[in-house]
Amino acid sequence: MPTIDILVPQMGEGLREVLIQKLLKKPGEYVRRDEPIYVMESDKAVIEIESPYEGTLREWLVEEAGILAVGAAIARIEATVGIVADDASERATAEKSLPAERTGITGSAHSRSRTTIFFPPRTRAYCKTFAISENEMRRIPAASSVLMPADIDNYLAQKRGESVGREPSFVPPAATGFRDYSLSADQRVIGFRLLRSAQLIVPGTMKRQLSWQQLKRAVKVLRRANPGTPASDFETFAYAVTRASRKNPQFRSVLLKDDKVREFEHLELGLAVNRPTGELMMAVVPKADGLDFPSFVALAQARVRQALAGDNQINERVPLHIDYVARLKITDGIPVLIAPAVAVVFLCAPTGPPAERVAILGVTFDHRLINGAAAASFLGNIVQEVQSLAEENRDEEKEESD
Repeated sequence: MPTIDILVPQMGEGLREVLIQKLLKKPGEYVRRDEPIYVMESDKAVIEIESPYEGTLREWLVEEAGILAVGAAIARIEATVGIVADDASERATAEKSLPAERTGITGSAHSRSRTTIFFPPRTRAYCKTFAISENEMRRIPAASSVLMPADIDNYLAQKRGESVGREPSFVPPAATGFRDYSLSADQRVIGFRLLRSAQLIVPGTMKRQLSWQQLKRAVKVLRRANPGTPASDFETFAYAVTRASRKNPQFRSVLLKDDKVREFEHLELGLAVNRPTGELMMAVVPKADGLDFPSFVALAQARVRQALAGDNQINERVPLHIDYVARLKITDGIPVLIAPAVAVVFLCAPTGPPAERVAILGVTFDHRLINGAAAASFLGNIVQEVQSLAEENRDEEKEESD
């Protein structure tokens, strides 16, 4: 039975790259034609992609959260004889959808698997840095169906090794006061989603003040009511946001299309986490609005630890993010909203005299779903929840003091 490459389909005019969000099948599993095998995120939507062939999936050529060019090979399948479409015809159709700078040649290290090698613009620019001509670039072996800067590095290393003991035929250009390096995979994913968000979202931002004394009071009350739970300013604030979401269903909803909304019964809350390496990750607390405070703190801390270790938990079911910039000593700002989320709540560092300190509380929201009045109401509910937490057990404390 023939082994055939499954290609990333062209799902819209002008689409160049896609994010592979989730792989639904494992190597060795039998796949039927038109059965969903992976989830792809484009600049417009998240789509389940079906297999064009029936047969046994042999290997994936990309990992989850990887970014591929349209028309690139994503998997190989050992197809059942008799139902296989013309592979050459399908590849030709896919290549016609590619912009000129992404066309490639069939050959190099992967010619035996009929994989087309594509040359992204950044790879071409990287080749120019080392004075590599177009013809030489086309002879460089690629580790996948897309020639990447890492492939250029491997090629140059091998070339230098072949020249040991004689005058080198290739001399890299002298340093000119800068260095080039590739973005991390996680940062590329963020960039992909930022571009998608810029094309989709109509953002709006609203702000108001939050009494820092009330927040500190809420922390004190929750610590007293829950001995052994290490409540912090951030966790107390995040808990107040989850409680406010119960009264504001738009903030636990996502837009499926321009005219269709999906409202979730519970809130999947995203917490922005900045790793020591500088990468921005997202920790997700599932069903956050249904947890009591000790459970919320324990789960949030566990999820944040996972994010710090490199586990980016963001998915299409997370409509609301929290960006706690107070820890960064930022006193004002407007965060960027990243689709598919519909809102990001942010709390800045407090300012003012010790007894009257206030912090800017704000929300950036997708105006296609949420209007200004709803955003203002949500901010008001957050303030009320902080005040409510600060007032809880007040009567018991008075009795103790008496």
